[in-house]
Amino acid sequence: PSGAGRDGGTESTAMASGAMMQAAARQALGSAERSVRGLASSAAAAVRGSGGAGGAGASVMEQARGGPCACLERAWLVVADAVGATAPEDARRRVFERDHLPLLRDGTVFTLVCFEKPQPKAGFMGQVTSFLGTSGGARADAGPPSSEGQGMAVMVTLLLEEPLGIEWRTLEQLDRKPKLQGVVPLHRLRVVQSEQRDSRPQLSLQGGRGEVLLTLAAEDMATCERWKVALEEAQVVLAAEIEESGEEQRGLLDRQRRMVDLERRKRDRERAKAALGNVGMRYTAQAMVNSNSTAAATST
Repeated sequence: PSGAGRDGGTESTAMASGAMMQAAARQALGSAERSVRGLASSAAAAVRGSGGAGGAGASVMEQARGGPCACLERAWLVVADAVGATAPEDARRRVFERDHLPLLRDGTVFTLVCFEKPQPKAGFMGQVTSFLGTSGGARADAGPPSSEGQGMAVMVTLLLEEPLGIEWRTLEQLDRKPKLQGVVPLHRLRVVQSEQRDSRPQLSLQGGRGEVLLTLAAEDMATCERWKVALEEAQVVLAAEIEESGEEQRGLLDRQRRMVDLERRKRDRERAKAALGNVGMRYTAQAMVNSNSTAAATST
């Protein structure tokens, strides 16, 4: 065979050999990962069995959760990600869960600047938006952002249930409930801005049309930047969940629209029936008068 043929055959053989070695390495990594997970589970079970309830046993259990076994498992996942033994999206999700999710889940106290407060339309759409409110993500004539409660301290957290979004609530309460609260649905969130405005570090959440959904002030710019990065990662990692949540909210809106439409038709029928009833009674009375008049004329 020619030199080119030999080179081509050698390259193909090398590629096939490399693919086989990579597959074998991934299989070995998978087996080792299962062993590490099993070791961690066994150690935790042993601690539960020997520690008992409360006291020193509880302390040991807490150490086991973040102890050598947990560290070993985390280290192994880092190695697996580094050598490409896991899918990129899985590796990115693990980084998000490790570095960003705790911040979003535990929450941070900000200062409220402004928020979207929809102005419900009159009539049909007004009934729909009043039913869903801001938490459902219903679109309404928002107008300028509301500055109600400006300067109040608010706790901001990631809401991991329907609707999936950023929940905020004032620390000040009224009748044992937050004085103001709301949810920014993640399926409406498009832009996260971190900037210095009015001599204050601010975090701004905006929708697809540039509408301001929520603006918060923080103690320092680093807090705004951490939240900006965490929210942007959440939009990527939780894309499937966000889309599902958006479809659920849109379905809820459609169902409410149908309910309101049915109620409107029912009222229209009742009004038409009432109007026809009055007309019918008037014609019946007129017919009786005419009949009496005819009978009187005939008798005379």
